[in-house]
Amino acid sequence: MAQVGEQLGYRYEITKVIDNGAFGQVVQCIDMKDSNQRIVAAKIGKNKKFDIDNANVEIKFLQKLNAGFKDS
Repeated sequence: MAQVGEQLGYRYEITKVIDNGAFGQVVQCIDMKDSNQRIVAAKIGKNKKFDIDNANVEIKFLQKLNAGFKDS
């Protein structure tokens, strides 16, 4: 489990744990490489094949959803 103060990828610093669930946890982070220190959310999944496969499906879905918003 990730904790407040930890860093993800030498870029994001966890400021708050938003929720924990069966598939992982969602955390609020500050983007330390952004000059405005933008606040972002990150989903940290469990490292099991089933969960990784589900995460990849979710990523594709979110990319399609995001592309639709850019077209608007």
